[in-house]
Amino acid sequence: MDGKGDDKFEILVLGLLEQISRRSTGALILSEIARNASRKVKIVPSVPPDNAAVDPKTGGIPVDAQVTFPPLPVPGAGIAIPGDQALLHRLVQAVHRIRGGFERTPMRNGFDNREEFYAILITNIYASEDRRPLRRDLHGFGIWDPGGTDAERFCFDTLGTIEALSQEGPGLGLRLFAGLSRVNAPFNPIRRYLEEKSAGFGHTAEAWARHQIRSPLPQTPAKQLDANRLRGRRFMFNY
Repeated sequence: MDGKGDDKFEILVLGLLEQISRRSTGALILSEIARNASRKVKIVPSVPPDNAAVDPKTGGIPVDAQVTFPPLPVPGAGIAIPGDQALLHRLVQAVHRIRGGFERTPMRNGFDNREEFYAILITNIYASEDRRPLRRDLHGFGIWDPGGTDAERFCFDTLGTIEALSQEGPGLGLRLFAGLSRVNAPFNPIRRYLEEKSAGFGHTAEAWARHQIRSPLPQTPAKQLDANRLRGRRFMFNY
């Protein structure tokens, strides 16, 4: 580190990563990054300090995904998002990048593209674990009852894209999809999707659902991915 400002940024981000890891949803995303041992995620400030000497080659280490934090505000959105949620949103997109499936497939309903939808969906599940307000779409908040009609509308308006999330490439893969379906949160459209599939198609769909989510939820990395292990491992910091 070259200066106090650099240290403060790293301390801030490491603290948010630890906060993220204490929730089942966040633990799943961090586990996906840790599982891809040969891939690197670089976290950089949105606006580097004036005295920053940014090395685009990151010291010669290849970078598979770059996360800017805090994210620059969406023009016209006018919404404030807690730091851990904002960082998790970007990490979800980083997971897709390091797995080689990142695609900005256009979407309606205010999400702009599929990558933003995946990030909002998963971050909403994370926020729901703490009963926080949830995002309606990319441009604002609007789900006030995470277990009620607002959540139901969110689920059924995006059913096809939720299903695509389970696919490798277009989505984030079946392993993560299965883990997310087991997160105990009031707002969990992935779990709701499997419930509806079972109810709608009877025994065959129920058997399919049991088969797909038979693996247990991965152990939360809160005890494994502490600040010392995160530093210089899966995440790099550049100024």
